[in-house]
Amino acid sequence: MVPKKNPNQTSGTFPIVVLSLRPRGLRPPVASAYLRTNPFAIEELIRSGVLPFRIVGGARLVAIEDLDKFFEFIQPRTGKLAGRGRFLEAACCRRQIAAPGRSRVRVS
Repeated sequence: MVPKKNPNQTSGTFPIVVLSLRPRGLRPPVASAYLRTNPFAIEELIRSGVLPFRIVGGARLVAIEDLDKFFEFIQPRTGKLAGRGRFLEAACCRRQIAAPGRSRVRVS
């Protein structure tokens, strides 16, 4: 019977230390993934001045703290989203009621 070796007592090995670094800033494509939106939305927020950014090494970086502040600023919503899926027909009807006389179909 062969005795089991203790991995902590083998010679020539070193303990592995896992170091996890949290980035302080994200590039726009990664920032969009962080907020679960599309990159164009982040670009628009940067261009409009709503979302501040920094240039580091030629790359635009948005601070994670700024992304979190922006997300907290967005008003929470509940209920159904009009204009999506099975609610699309109801949203179209509401638009026509709100703007009578304006037809979306052009008749020649």
